[in-house]
Amino acid sequence: MSVQPVMAQDDISVVASIRPLHSLVAAVMQGGNSPHLLVAGGSPHAKSLRPSQAKRLSRADVVFWIGGGLE
Repeated sequence: MSVQPVMAQDDISVVASIRPLHSLVAAVMQGGNSPHLLVAGGSPHAKSLRPSQAKRLSRADVVFWIGGGLE
């Protein structure tokens, strides 16, 4: 896992992997940008990413992901 600092900026791209985590991140980011939900309409238990999800992850500045055991 890589952890790197992100400088304060208005256009930061944040992705959360599942809805409960998305809600927590959105509350912390209140007043700024909104995080993107990676699995918006499907099952969070899917084993593979769609190309659009992989693209969103690759362009994100910050990704919040709990881990395979809980997702």
